[in-house]
Amino acid sequence: NITTAEGHCHVVKAFIALKDDNAPLALALFKKATEVSPEIGPAWLNLGAQYLKAKNFEAALPPLKKAIHLLPQRSQAHLNLGSAYRGLEKVIKAKAAYEMALKLRGNNYPAALFNLGILYLDAEKFPGMPKLQQLNMAVSYFNRYKQAGGARSADDPVDGYLKGALRAIRSEKRKVAREKKRAARAAAKKAAAGSKPNGGSE
Repeated sequence: NITTAEGHCHVVKAFIALKDDNAPLALALFKKATEVSPEIGPAWLNLGAQYLKAKNFEAALPPLKKAIHLLPQRSQAHLNLGSAYRGLEKVIKAKAAYEMALKLRGNNYPAALFNLGILYLDAEKFPGMPKLQQLNMAVSYFNRYKQAGGARSADDPVDGYLKGALRAIRSEKRKVAREKKRAARAAAKKAAAGSKPNGGSE
């Protein structure tokens, strides 16, 4: 098929452009590959990855969804989709995409574990989850990442993130304790006010 061959040719040229640190050319070539050969999954996957690298999360979604349609078993496609959703602060969709990437690698995919840790750590709020539980989930995923052999270099950032998560947990525990004390004082004050006699003569 001539168009398929042309599409693959654009993909190869795009990878050469990436090696030459020419990201704009690479993006244009991956895009051209998807236009001439829309059946080539890696072209869509890498187009989405280029948008993701440029932090254009909205633009990354359609090509990554197309990549998943063409390459449903490619864990990298699900991982990238999760990162696009995370960039758009759609935490539930990001979580689902990361978990699918993890599942495809037998629950032992360091990149997915690390990104799940970041997701739980950085999210302003996880629907239906107390902040303390959310932070503990972040710690759990960072530890699983280390156990999975993710932290192989001295400059791996995971320990910094772990320290940050543990600091946030301590801070949140103090906040919860203060709120409990305030609530207890307010309840005691209300109870004392309710037990006072109204006064007046009989």
